[in-house]
Amino acid sequence: MLDQALIHLGDREAAEDNPTLSYACALEPGGRIDQTENRPRRAIAVLLKAMKIRRRLLGKKDPLVSYSFNHLAEAYNAAEDVEGEVAARREAQKFSTPNA
Repeated sequence: MLDQALIHLGDREAAEDNPTLSYACALEPGGRIDQTENRPRRAIAVLLKAMKIRRRLLGKKDPLVSYSFNHLAEAYNAAEDVEGEVAARREAQKFSTPNA
C-alpha cells in the first residue's frame, strides 16, 4: 500500500536512496497496518527501517525514536518474539529514565 503511494508520487527511488524524516513518518503507519492485518514479520521490517532512519536523522534521544521502539515492541509481541519485544521496550524506556 505504501509502496503504491510512493510509486504514484514518483518518489520511490528517491525516497529509498535518500531517506528523509518524511519517508520514515510515511513508513510507520504502513508497518502498523501490516501488524493489524496479521503480518507481524513484515511490520517488523518496515518499523525497523523507519526507526533506523529516525535515529540516524534525529539522534538516539529524540521522542520519535522512542515511539518507533514502542511500535516495534508491539510488532515483536504480535510475532511472539519475546527477545525482540524486551529489547525494543528497553530502548524505548531509556527515554523516560533520567541519565539513561
